[in-house]
Amino acid sequence: MLQGQYQDTTYYLIPSPTLPLVMPLEKVPVIGPLLATTLDPPLRVLVEAGYDRTINPGQPTPAKFLYLPNPIKTALDFRVAIPTGWDNGIAYLTGNPTNRPFHTTPQSTYGVGGPPVYTGAVDPYGPPTPYTAVVEQAATATAAATVDSARPAHRPHAVAAASSAHQALAPATAERAAKRSASGPRATANPAAAQRH
Repeated sequence: MLQGQYQDTTYYLIPSPTLPLVMPLEKVPVIGPLLATTLDPPLRVLVEAGYDRTINPGQPTPAKFLYLPNPIKTALDFRVAIPTGWDNGIAYLTGNPTNRPFHTTPQSTYGVGGPPVYTGAVDPYGPPTPYTAVVEQAATATAAATVDSARPAHRPHAVAAASSAHQALAPATAERAAKRSASGPRATANPAAAQRH
């Protein structure tokens, strides 16, 4: 589920059907899943009271040790969450999600009375940069850098110096090669190598 956007990051939420707090109850045979389903709505109201879900998920925020949500709204949501849990339990037992004798609606991701997951939380600095534009810019910059690094740099002074050094060494190299061929095979300390020549 889309949760919000901040600068170049998009946030998604994977909702949990039950609170991690009650997930161990689901492992208890027979009665465990029923208890977890029934206890989840009131416990979720209490857990969510510790979070401000209206803030953009990417916005850096300092810790608020004295954060208190509206206590009246929290109490009312808790009061509604109790029969919601009963309805969830009855629907689980009967296997019919529409069998809700207390006429409550199933809770949202953030619990009874919680805000919607996506509240239009978009970065105040502007819309996020589209992914394709970022990738295209990076590919263009990488290609340009690769072409520049593969192309030899034009250095006229270095080329001229290498040419003159080659011309100066050419006669000496030719003279040494002529002396070698005139003198025959080289003397070597290894007699087997001398027999091969």
